Formats: sequence, structure tokens, C-alpha cells
Amino acid sequence: MKKQKTIAFLLCLIIVSILSGCAGHKKSLGQFDAKYVNGLYAESTQLALEKQKSLLGKQGSGNLLWTLQAAASSRAASDYEISSELFDQCEAIMKKYDEEGTLKEATNYAAQIAVNDAVLDYRGQVYDGVMVNTYKALNFMSTGQPDYVRIEMNRADDRQRRAVEYFAKEIQSRNEAVEKKKEENEKRGVFLEKALTNPDLQTSITNKYPELEQWETYPDFVNPFTTYMQGLFLFLGGEDLQDLSKARDSFRRVVGMTRNPFVGEDLAVLDSVLAAKISRDALPATVWVVFENGLGPVKDERRIDIPMFFEKIKYVGIALPSLCFRDSAFSTLHVSDGINTLSATRTLASMDRVVQSEFKKEFSGIVTRAVLSTALKSYVQYEAGREYGDLGSLVAGLYQVATTQADVRNWTALPKEFQLARFERPANGILSFRAPEAGTSEILSVNLPNAQFAIVYVKVPSAMAPAVGHVISFGREMFVHVDKGDISN
Repeated sequence: MKKQKTIAFLLCLIIVSILSGCAGHKKSLGQFDAKYVNGLYAESTQLALEKQKSLLGKQGSGNLLWTLQAAASSRAASDYEISSELFDQCEAIMKKYDEEGTLKEATNYAAQIAVNDAVLDYRGQVYDGVMVNTYKALNFMSTGQPDYVRIEMNRADDRQRRAVEYFAKEIQSRNEAVEKKKEENEKRGVFLEKALTNPDLQTSITNKYPELEQWETYPDFVNPFTTYMQGLFLFLGGEDLQDLSKARDSFRRVVGMTRNPFVGEDLAVLDSVLAAKISRDALPATVWVVFENGLGPVKDERRIDIPMFFEKIKYVGIALPSLCFRDSAFSTLHVSDGINTLSATRTLASMDRVVQSEFKKEFSGIVTRAVLSTALKSYVQYEAGREYGDLGSLVAGLYQVATTQADVRNWTALPKEFQLARFERPANGILSFRAPEAGTSEILSVNLPNAQFAIVYVKVPSAMAPAVGHVISFGREMFVHVDKGDISN
């Protein structure tokens, strides 16, 4: 009896610890989002850095996830050097995870089955890594370091190229781990097989996730924004014919994925340059507006009942993550020279779709781990009841309830979408931005530099936040950052 009470007490302590950790994470992330959504970037950066520091060495999830949050928030605050340093830290952490061997992967899978996916360090998504390198490239554009832009764009492109290979490896590792679990014990193996192959399970999941079949995803995990920005950089700042040819490949790829008319204009102009019909230096002065709009998806939890096959355990639940989509700040931005309308931004790339593409690919593995985890915990609960009676069954049941949780962590500082506009530079060098939802009020004003090409990058996470913008100008061989003093809002 004393042994049983000791086990129950220790288990209750573990459960309280697990629940407190999850509640603390959700609360902190909510505090960050509350500041970020209102454009309080200095405050959200500070909160993320404090969270990162408090978890450093204690929980890896705090290390990577909160560093991602801090890096994005400091970039939004135009602290490009700090942002790049933080993104460097993110990339170093991701590299460490990438270099871990198969033995570590097997250990991680065992931990996920024994507890849940959230018990492991936050390792990041493929799209996280792509956006880390994309944002670093944009930071280096803003600080006038073209060589580093080229490096980061190549890294982002390489991450996208390796995504298909990465997911194929993940599927293989998952299948091998499942077979190993089923072979560990004959009786338990039969139990797991029944849980995984039960037809009612797929019906329940289909009913809970009807949106999975309706989602439009991007091919091969490509982020059109990253691919387009690589093409635009090589077009405006490229050094030779090879750069221009790569730019054309990027534009063509994006044209095939999006209906944005301005990308088609870029491709047509570049084709004329490559055909020697006009030189790049002879092109008219042109402005590109990149609009980082709204907030990307967050994750929530859905619970599904699944059938079990023991006498005293008929039904138990699994917890799965789901995507919750947030709003855009504005439907579009109208751009004028203060008098005449010049253009309006159109959707270039949806981060919602980027996230959907990866979530849909991972979902089968998430379900498999959840079912295995619940099946094994139920088996333990059954055996604990046989060995220790009602107390054993109760303690094991409490552990199962407490640890049946979905991993709902994700990088919440990403935008909902990127929009694009392209037009000739107005003679007066003034750009005035308005949004239909803001009425006649101007949300941002920009004085353009006297340069042949310029990119105006505008960020608005929500209608409650002020618009933030900066200008990158391109000369014949180099581009330079234009101070925020040239921007008003």
C-alpha cells in the first residue's frame, strides 16, 4: 500500500508539472501576440528575449521558438543587425537538429510516444528555415550587403529543394519506428495494429478535419515569396548573364504558382533584356511595393475518440493540432503620388498556404504518433489495473489524461500573406498609401530616393497596428538602405 501511495504522489507531481508548463507557454505566447498585433515591436522583442533567456538550457523549445519570435519582432522594429544576429542563432539551432543521428531520432520518437509531441524541443518547420534565410536576406538588403543577400537566398533555395527529400526520410523513419513498436511485444503489437488500422479512426478524423481535402497547397513546399525575392534581387542587383537567367527561372516558377500580374510583367521585361532588345540600365525607373500583410495561422487542439480493445477501456481520446487562420490587416494597399493612383497591391504568396502544405504532409505522421501514444498508455493503464487494482488504473489514467496533448507550438510572428505592386516611379518621388478599410486616411507616406530601381517594403500585422515601411534602392552595381527618416505615417 505504501508503495502504491508513493507512486501515485510522484505521478501527480509529474502531471502538475506538465500542465503548468503547457499553461505557462500558452500564456507567454499570448502576451507576445498581444503586443505584436498592435505593432509594439520593441516590447514584443523584449518579452521574447526574456522568455528565451529564462528557458535557455532548461527547455530547447524556448530557445528556438522564442528566438524566432524575437528575430521577427526586431526586424519589424527595423533593428536589422539585431534581427540578423538572432536569425543566425536560429539557424545554428536548426543545424544542430539536422546533424543529429538516427539514434537520437529513435530516442525522440520514443519520447513522443511515451508522452506527446510537445515533450521535445521545438525543432522548427521546413518553412521556418526558409523564412529565416529569406528574412536574413531582406535584412542584408536593408543594410546594403549584397554578398550576404546572395548567400542567404541560396540557402533558402537549398532548403526548399531539400524539403521533398526531408519528408520522404521522415515517412520512412516513422514507418520503421511503428514496426519496431509493434514487434516489441506480441500482445501489445496486436493491440497497436488494431488501433492503427481501425476504419472508424479514419472516419472520425475525416469528420473532424474536412478542410484537409479542400486546402490548396503549393507544389514541392515552395514559398513563392522567397522564390520571387530571389529572382528580383538577381534581376536588379545581378552581376552577369547567369544571374539574369536564374532570375528568369525564379519568375517563371512563381508565374506558374500565382496569378499576380506584376510577376508576369517582370518576366516580360527580363525576357526583353535577355533577348538584347533593351539593356537593364535603359529600363525606366521602377518601384516595387512589397506588402507583408496580417498574421499567419496559429495552432489549436482538437480531440477525437478512438476505439480501444481492452475489457475495461472501451474508448479513449487522442489530441491533434489544427490550424486556426487569422485576419489580414487590409485587403490591399492603394498607392498614389498624392494626386493620381499608381497601382494597388495584389497577392503574391499566401503564408497560410505555405503552412497548410507542410501541415497536410505531416498530418499522417502526427496521427500515427498520437494513436500509438494513446494505445500504449491505455495498455499500461490496463496492466496497472491488473497489477495494482483501482489505484493503479487511476494513476495510469491520470497520467494518460494529463499527457494527451497536441503540440500547438508554432512561429506566430509570420504574416498571413505577401502582396506585390509594380509601377514606374512617379515624377514627384512621393508615394502615398491608403487601404479600403481605413477610409480616406493615409496610412503611410514615402519619399523615394533618386534611384533607377527601388523596393518599398511595408509591414502591417493588423488594422490596429501602424504601418511600418522602409526603402531599398538599387543602382547599377549596388544597393543602399534609405533611412526611416524618409518615411512618415
